[in-house]
Amino acid sequence: MPQVTKMMFNKIGENLNWLEEHPWYADYTQKYNKEAVTFFHLNQKYKNKVTTFRNLQSKNYLLRLRIYKNEATELIKDIELRLSKK
Repeated sequence: MPQVTKMMFNKIGENLNWLEEHPWYADYTQKYNKEAVTFFHLNQKYKNKVTTFRNLQSKNYLLRLRIYKNEATELIKDIELRLSKK
């Protein structure tokens, strides 16, 4: 598993553990909770955590997916070329 993916999974776990500490968490996961929505809107720590995750995802993870797609496409072309020569 790539290091960035490990970092993302670790951050997800840390963030869920942090959210679970809040008294509104159980209610929020089942239905609309005004206290939770206010928290998400106003809490700077939450906003920073979202930004960190977005940066990990968009700047690193998606880049790795693009690289993988390009390499896989080249590999398929190579396989097709080799098969056409048989």
